[in-house]
Amino acid sequence: MCGLVGIAVDAMNGANSYDAGVFDDLLYMDALRGKDSTGVVLLDKHGGVEVIKEAIHAFQFQETKEYKSIRSDFISKGKVLFGHNRKKTMGKIEDESAHPFVIDNNVVFMHNGTLRNHEKLYKTAVDSEALGMHLAKCNGDPRKIEEALADVDGAYACVWLDQSKEIIYLIRNK
Repeated sequence: MCGLVGIAVDAMNGANSYDAGVFDDLLYMDALRGKDSTGVVLLDKHGGVEVIKEAIHAFQFQETKEYKSIRSDFISKGKVLFGHNRKKTMGKIEDESAHPFVIDNNVVFMHNGTLRNHEKLYKTAVDSEALGMHLAKCNGDPRKIEEALADVDGAYACVWLDQSKEIIYLIRNK
């Protein structure tokens, strides 16, 4: 199974170095849940979103210039930083299969779990991407999300960001 981590701050000027250090530790330790790929999404105080992902272990990921840049942006202007470590259950181990998935240039989606019927939701190689596409079409409507989840067969814990609304959704079953 994969792992999800995150940190949100309520500060005028972004996070502080302590918050960023806590996130570093969370992302690194979360690699126990999956070492096949790592990704993060940053929502900044201006509504901007940054996404990076790569099919490498969190330790290597945190040494990349892209991660160091997003970490710096978290400190200077960040509101929320979420991370994902993937343990491949379906699909290949490649950058495209890493989380988060960007759907319709608006929804940024991460999932922990395994679905048994993902191809009935959408024809994708990775069950998580299919679930993200399935939930994105609900446009944040709680009733539609509940109805869409009735179609899902499997385990899920999900985090997604609707960029246009600046809303973060967190759900899990059981």
